[in-house]
Amino acid sequence: MEPIYFPFTYVSPFAATLLGACFPRTVVYQPLSDAVPASLRTWADEGGFDIRVPVDIDNVRLLKLLDEYQKWADLHEGKDLKFFKTQSGRIPFFEDVSTHRLSTDIRKRVSGESDTPSTDALFDARFFLAVAQEFDRRQNELQDGMATYREMERKFLKELLGDPEESDIGLGGSPALHAEDPGGHMTEKRLETFARLVREDNAEDRLFVTTSRAVYNAVRDTISPAGEILEIREMSIPDPNRLAAFQTEVSNHIRKFLENPVEASEIVTFPTPENDNAPRFSLTLVDTRLECDEFLDACMALSTNGTPKSAESPTAGGVLIGLLDGTP
Repeated sequence: MEPIYFPFTYVSPFAATLLGACFPRTVVYQPLSDAVPASLRTWADEGGFDIRVPVDIDNVRLLKLLDEYQKWADLHEGKDLKFFKTQSGRIPFFEDVSTHRLSTDIRKRVSGESDTPSTDALFDARFFLAVAQEFDRRQNELQDGMATYREMERKFLKELLGDPEESDIGLGGSPALHAEDPGGHMTEKRLETFARLVREDNAEDRLFVTTSRAVYNAVRDTISPAGEILEIREMSIPDPNRLAAFQTEVSNHIRKFLENPVEASEIVTFPTPENDNAPRFSLTLVDTRLECDEFLDACMALSTNGTPKSAESPTAGGVLIGLLDGTP
């Protein structure tokens, strides 16, 4: 049972670890074949990911626009511009009102020429996803730097205070650094553009998994799913000797539900790990009672403030959406 990782096209090393803990192989969509991250290609070659590129046309035009965007962003990075003050240091244009305006503004600022927004919604969606991919890559690099700093901070406090406990309080009593949820940026637009791309694949997948709580909550609030069908709470990542057996167990639970839906939630529990400092993860799956195209349409409706179409005949055992999160 291969899940689709949504609504991201960039997979961080930690997200790869979480996905690899539960599933032997995960589907990751890409906006164009010429911009697949090197790390994702490596993981795909190793068998952990299935890269899908449902639309691979107009690549020259798209790459040119992305190159213009990158040059503009690099040129003005760190400059004292009013635009950046209002954007709180985020990637330029990433949180603009629409992908139409996104591409238009970049063209205007780079070339000085007037332009009209593209009428190609799919092209604009691919462009947005490519920019979001770069945003997520940079955010991950930033978080890695913060994690390194946090580890140094912990060691310093431990030596200073002689406290054997690992504290979650930073220097000066401030809260410890925490990983920011990339799905919290432009959540609805991410879902809309991702769903538009997946629609081109004519896929009938029934399992979508995210590592973003913001994304998961946005979908749940809109769709109002039937209820939880599987939950794993604070489990330590299995060691290599147990990994395949655990993945098979998870897959069997999911397949059993899809083949014979039940109303009651199914809680999957495992023994508390002996090593309390081991990385932990949690997985929650809920039934949307929607077919794949209905689920994607609901995601597309989020960014336009539209009302997602409800299933004409809701049936348990539809698309499952899952939240996979953890602590390193």
